[in-house]
Amino acid sequence: MKKVLVIFLTALLLTTNIIKADEETYKLAIIENNNYQIIDEYKSFSSAFNAFDKLKDKYDNLLIINNDKVMRMEYGVVEFKTDNGCSYITSFRTDNDEYRSINGCYGIDGEYITTTKNGNVYFKISGENGLISLDKVKLRPLDNLNVRTSAYVVRDGILYHEVKSQLEADYISWMIPLGKAISLLKEGNSYYSYDGHYFYDDFKVMVDDERDEIRENAINAKEPFYNYYQYLPHRSLTSYDEKELSSYFKNELMIDSRLRSYMDMDGDEVSDAFNESQYADVIPYFFAYQNIYGANALMMLALSIQESSYGKSYSSYARNNLFGHAAYDNDVERNTSRYLSVARSIYSHAKYYISHAYSSPNSSSYAGSFFGDKASGMNVKYSDDPYWGEKTASYYYRLDQALGLKDENAYSLAFINDGKVRVFKDNQEKSLLFEIISDGPYSFIVLKEENGYYKVQIDPPIDDTYIYSFKDCVGYIRKDNVTIINNDILEKEYVDIVFNANGGNYDGKDKLVLQVEKGKIPTPLTPIKNGYLFTSYDHKLLPAEEGQEYTAKYKEILDFKIRDFPSTVESGKMVDLSSSYLEVTTIDGKKYLEEMNSDYIRDYQINSIGEKEITIAYAGITKNIKIEFLENDKKIDEELRNDISKLINDYQSSSKYNLDELNNLKKSLKKNKDYILDGATIRILDEISLKEIDDKVDYVIEDSKNLDLAISGFGLSLDINEEDYEDGFLKNTYLLKSGSISARDEWRFTSIAEKYGYVPTNSFSLNFYRNFKKIKPSLMYGISIAVDSKSDVYTIFYLDKNDNVYKLPTTRTSSYLQFIAPGDGSFMVMKKKSDDTYDIKDITENVNIHNDKNSHLALYFKILFLIFFFILDLIMLLNEKRLTNIINKTEYNYKKSLK
Repeated sequence: MKKVLVIFLTALLLTTNIIKADEETYKLAIIENNNYQIIDEYKSFSSAFNAFDKLKDKYDNLLIINNDKVMRMEYGVVEFKTDNGCSYITSFRTDNDEYRSINGCYGIDGEYITTTKNGNVYFKISGENGLISLDKVKLRPLDNLNVRTSAYVVRDGILYHEVKSQLEADYISWMIPLGKAISLLKEGNSYYSYDGHYFYDDFKVMVDDERDEIRENAINAKEPFYNYYQYLPHRSLTSYDEKELSSYFKNELMIDSRLRSYMDMDGDEVSDAFNESQYADVIPYFFAYQNIYGANALMMLALSIQESSYGKSYSSYARNNLFGHAAYDNDVERNTSRYLSVARSIYSHAKYYISHAYSSPNSSSYAGSFFGDKASGMNVKYSDDPYWGEKTASYYYRLDQALGLKDENAYSLAFINDGKVRVFKDNQEKSLLFEIISDGPYSFIVLKEENGYYKVQIDPPIDDTYIYSFKDCVGYIRKDNVTIINNDILEKEYVDIVFNANGGNYDGKDKLVLQVEKGKIPTPLTPIKNGYLFTSYDHKLLPAEEGQEYTAKYKEILDFKIRDFPSTVESGKMVDLSSSYLEVTTIDGKKYLEEMNSDYIRDYQINSIGEKEITIAYAGITKNIKIEFLENDKKIDEELRNDISKLINDYQSSSKYNLDELNNLKKSLKKNKDYILDGATIRILDEISLKEIDDKVDYVIEDSKNLDLAISGFGLSLDINEEDYEDGFLKNTYLLKSGSISARDEWRFTSIAEKYGYVPTNSFSLNFYRNFKKIKPSLMYGISIAVDSKSDVYTIFYLDKNDNVYKLPTTRTSSYLQFIAPGDGSFMVMKKKSDDTYDIKDITENVNIHNDKNSHLALYFKILFLIFFFILDLIMLLNEKRLTNIINKTEYNYKKSLK
């Protein structure tokens, strides 16, 4: 029992809270009907520990408890601590006395193995065994765990990992598709595993095998599962080209423009826009840097999807950062903590993170260049999410699946047998390159078999520039040290292709040499030349069959003007670019408009205060523009929450409220537009506000689409002043009007819905007016729906003035949808099937078609009243003109008589 010795020796070295033999009582217990049944009591943990070992075979799941805290058990899970902000990190030690860290928000449960005599828990999660102090975790016995644990399940032949983020309810937080399930795992069945390689249909059998250090009772004891996408090293090439990926993002994901503004109404830190992403126009860079720094383009893309939510995270917009990290190699980027362009973040990731750190055995980050888990691979150090490797590999699999599975098992992989392998320069073992020691699965790409050795692709780059050569970065390992899981061994051929910048540069170099797989069309970087815009190369890019050189061509840019750039922005935020353009003039006098995006902005200090000068750069030409960074008080949100809570509590307890507090709250909400109110808060605050305006304005709903329309937030959005109440001496009338949408808008919605699996059910337009002038308050709407099934999930799509489609925060009750809209315009109701059921009590918004004030009479009266005064004014005007004519004529006759 080698591991058991390691456990106890390691435990003695740990600086943990040692269990003291004091007056506390330690009880042996079992669980019956979810209650503890006490068997015996002891004065010390040590005594209880010894008794546990003697009696455990007499009971199904014996426990040691102290003050209702479980300290030892036979079967159960380890629950890791979390906090509301998901910032709590759990650190533990491995069998090799190394540190690992995980965040329980992304995987709450680990397999419990045992508790040591000095109060440390031994467990397994994501392939790694760990030792941790009892006070940092909670032990949950299997007998009273009334919800599912994390598990694996087979659906439609695909293996999924169901990951839990809490153990209080039965729902699953992540359903991670991993790829084709091995044949031994049956359709529809759930399996337990905390390493992702060996699967069990009985939780207790899994734990027994773990304790005995065997796998004989696993369903797949002789066929361990190694997810290809999870264990393929980065030192590989995707089978796809740039055109295929760019087409997929544009035509399937419907991404047709860069993020130019950031709307996140549901507060998940991801843009709500379907069609906007930082991936627009940058996919070629993944392929270019693949061939320079040796990092698989699809793997980098999958990793960036995991970190940036498909290029829609705030960091990707504000900092041009697709990967959530920073490795700046110039002062401008370092000083602003922001990449100059999205392409620069891909460059940084490929060069510094993959080639320099996570693919270099000399780096402290290195544990293999594959995604891996907590035992080996990038997941060991890259993320505190225990299943980051699986999630990232899943994005790789899903991309491959959508494109035709050309990458699936494209390489032969060899795994180390006993945790150690030596890599030589040749098959004569004359020169040792490096040695790999790994407790977890470690894989090599096999290129060729030679005299009892495998020729393999190695991780280290060729020199300290981190450039990688697929031809030269190879080594040899003994065949008997590894096991092959895919026998289709194929060594690729490569061709050097040269690109001449023709007066420009590629990352500071006048020429770019790409090592391209034979038969593949090369994807170069875009050269930069001051005062010029790259247009094409001197001849068409052809499949690489032999050495070839291409020369860049440009068009000269004379000047550009900045149009409609915002003059202010809140400190800590990225400026809204949705209305800003560059008006570019070429040397021949022709002009065109270029949409402003985050790549063109330089010297942007996000956390600045006051007026600052930033630089706008295009085609090597730069211009300075001033922008004022408004102070962003970090206490505003907390103060708003407190003010809202006080006002609501006072109102609900006594039906009273302070008018000044209400007015101040409205002003704060209007000033802090990014503060998001939930539906319940909007309703109660609006109810209070309506009491103040009820007799001072008229409100009307004109529901031509029969939506059973209702709104909340109307009173909350109005200032309590005469402008909002009166137009002259008449009350203002506020009108909400539903209508049809254009055929063009209908097509825009349905084209996106089709790609994302939604079924359109209804479309409508909403417009809000004060008297006859359109206004745009942010309101919460309620509409009725015809429910076909309680498992239908509904959502609302919204189209803005720039033709961008957004998914709005939507709540479904038994027969209504509530949603918050940022303005008026076109909307469409969408639905999907779900495993969940919805039977929530209906909630009616504050103003609806049944209680709109004075119905339509107020508006019609106002129209008639205005028409009457218009006619009266016209009559008076005509009479005034007639009287003037009479006076003029009399004056003329009088003057004539004088003569």
